[in-house]
Amino acid sequence: MLEISGKTNLLEQKSYKYSLQDIPDPNLYRDIYPYEAVPKIAFNHRRVPMGMPEEIWITDTSLRDGQQSVEPYTVDQIVQLYKLMSKLGGPYGIIRQTEFFIYSKKDREAVEKCMELGLRFPEITTWIRATKNDFKLVRDMGIRETGILLGREFMVTSLRLIAAGKGVVIAADKWGKVKTISQMVWLNYTLLMLWLFPEAGWAHILVVVLMGIVVATTAPTIC
Repeated sequence: MLEISGKTNLLEQKSYKYSLQDIPDPNLYRDIYPYEAVPKIAFNHRRVPMGMPEEIWITDTSLRDGQQSVEPYTVDQIVQLYKLMSKLGGPYGIIRQTEFFIYSKKDREAVEKCMELGLRFPEITTWIRATKNDFKLVRDMGIRETGILLGREFMVTSLRLIAAGKGVVIAADKWGKVKTISQMVWLNYTLLMLWLFPEAGWAHILVVVLMGIVVATTAPTIC
């Protein structure tokens, strides 16, 4: 029997049967794997002990990460998948957000068509490069939230992977942590300035210069 625990907010299985039994009919566990609903996950606190919050949700990346492993979706396919995610997530937004690319004309057309549907969930978010033009795209399209791709982080990660393949571990010291914190602060500052003052291109230039100084001074200790 499955019940939601008032203590852990988890779907829990109350009875345990681990002995091997030869029975005439198979136990298909239809309470866990029903035909008319998504399969459920029951926790017995023996293998996956954990506490769940009262509210949980999903941030989906099918339309971003998902397109990097298969043939790129067409605009119509993206719209249909977005509709299905909204239906699957329900009116309370279990699928709270989904990420889109906006690099190409096709990407932007898909985002615009999904926005025209007027669905509350999943909220449309984007994934951009750390460039002024990409920031402008986000602002002009009315996107409330975006992720930022930093090319240098990929280069550093690649360097560490190559070194690890040769048995060398390159760990970031305290200056690496200072660099990371500085990036977070200044990137958020840039977003705020470009949102409040669209014409303040100087803010972006200032941030790039300051970040460049931080990277240049910490690179010898990191790499």
